[in-house]
Amino acid sequence: MVFLSAITLSVVFIGKVFAVPDTAGSLLDFTADSPSAGKATITGRSSGNTNKGITIPSTVTNGGITYSVTSIGVNAFSQKSLTSVTIPNSVTSIGGSAFYNNPLTSVTIPDSVTSIGSYALPIPEIPQQSLPKVIRTDGTLPVASISIGASSNGGETSSTSFTADDDVTLTSKVYPESDDLGKEGELYVVMRSVIDGKKVFTAINEDGNWETWNASLKSLPAAAYVDSLEEEEEILIYSGTITAGDRLFYVGYSPFTEEGKPVITTSQSPFKITVSE
Repeated sequence: MVFLSAITLSVVFIGKVFAVPDTAGSLLDFTADSPSAGKATITGRSSGNTNKGITIPSTVTNGGITYSVTSIGVNAFSQKSLTSVTIPNSVTSIGGSAFYNNPLTSVTIPDSVTSIGSYALPIPEIPQQSLPKVIRTDGTLPVASISIGASSNGGETSSTSFTADDDVTLTSKVYPESDDLGKEGELYVVMRSVIDGKKVFTAINEDGNWETWNASLKSLPAAAYVDSLEEEEEILIYSGTITAGDRLFYVGYSPFTEEGKPVITTSQSPFKITVSE
């Protein structure tokens, strides 16, 4: 009977959302990763909490169990008009799009954080280059536009030629057509490179990692989920050094679909950068 009770306890708490007040008394939502490990993930503000400044606690207690807050969930505070965030030393990972599209002026990230997903933090302003001929994969021509920019000096100047020692930042801006505004959507980033004389496609997944892609739209991973497409969607494509060679980037979006092949709006021609030794 004791063994069965332990199983029941795990079923009750793992993955269940519970609300805990922050230092100001406003509720934040959490899920228990594991009662035995004592770890929890913060998943966002509770319903009715509109605070623009968030202080994440290092521990939370629910059902008599105290958890260490070790993760910030995917999309936890995406598009919530936040201006400041304080993250405790207990947090080791920040999920993709956790603070996407917020006008943050103050973010405190401790050294304990070892993993940050794509689009988790505010995106630097990089001069953009509009890409020609935006198309949709169903053959229609949308009234939408896409731009990409690259810089190695924080956006002071833009370039498409770099060295392997340069710290390069690539960003994109997507302007969906009016019929798609307000819809659930997904953003996509694909890179084409040549390895051993063969074209290789990789795409960013929601965890912020590049994964090999087989060029099938049905299996294309989404770099970010957006609960309501806005007039301008920003995307952080890459930040860091890049090995020598040519890299071609495609960026696109589609209204969200749970099954089947998405209809993606993207540019017919890629954005190309060249990296020398």
